[in-house]
Amino acid sequence: MVGYSRGVISLPPVIGEPVKLEWFNPQGERIVSSQRVALHTGEDSSRLTIYNAVVEDAGIYRCQATDAQGQTQEATMVLEMYQKLTFHDVRSPQEFRHGEVAEVVCYVIASPAPVVSWFYQKGFKSMEITEEHYSRFQVLPNNNLQIHKVTKADEGVYRCEARVEARGEIDFVDIEVVVNGE
Repeated sequence: MVGYSRGVISLPPVIGEPVKLEWFNPQGERIVSSQRVALHTGEDSSRLTIYNAVVEDAGIYRCQATDAQGQTQEATMVLEMYQKLTFHDVRSPQEFRHGEVAEVVCYVIASPAPVVSWFYQKGFKSMEITEEHYSRFQVLPNNNLQIHKVTKADEGVYRCEARVEARGEIDFVDIEVVVNGE
């Protein structure tokens, strides 16, 4: 994730000396200097610095210059933010009861959204879990793996692999599944 962002906008040359210079965030609110945001104005440019920028800071920022006659000119800057692949609170092992619908949890975030694949590791072989080959298995919209009527035969290590293809980013977490009973 980008932790620092700085935008420099050259002031429009068509108006006289600006009397008032204001920056607006993507929600249209006027920005004021703070511990996290610094505004600097030079002779022909204005700089907005956002320290420790987060994904929520992304958007179009607007700089508005007003001259003594009240005429305004605007310039914009687009701030794009990307969240690196991050797995959160993924437990291993995950335990289930024989015969129940098991949901193997793999909470992963990224921006843009990651593509998640699941693999079952049997010995030295790793097989991708697809619904066409494993009818009792389903990858849910939240990227968790659902196993219908889980049995002892389903025990083992499952790999939750996440990719952000646009950046060539890939990461995974191995999760041991334990089935109790029968």
